[in-house]
Amino acid sequence: MKHYLLTIPLLIFLVSCEKSSDYLIPESEVPEWLKTSIAQDKKTLESDPRSSLNISAWIRTEYKGDYYFEFINLLSSAGPRTYKSDGTEFMYTDNGFMDYQSGKCCKKYVWKGPDYFGD
Repeated sequence: MKHYLLTIPLLIFLVSCEKSSDYLIPESEVPEWLKTSIAQDKKTLESDPRSSLNISAWIRTEYKGDYYFEFINLLSSAGPRTYKSDGTEFMYTDNGFMDYQSGKCCKKYVWKGPDYFGD
């Protein structure tokens, strides 16, 4: 009985440590344009829970000292849409895109839809 009483405060502590942020990296590292996009995605999910956004994610990568953000939708047959830190899209036709693909590193998830099951 004594062990049960000792574990109750521990369980309460663990439950109270639930993440309050919507992001999987520090919020200070998420650009404003991406915060706006994720907020819109969440609103869409609230109004349409069967949206493909359920199985989507935003991922941050590094390349040549800069951050890039990729939007992954597991239902899409197209490659991920890639954005520079300032929010401009990095077009697949741009010079250097293949270099980016082979040289990017340090993949971190920024946000995942509720049912996202990728790596």
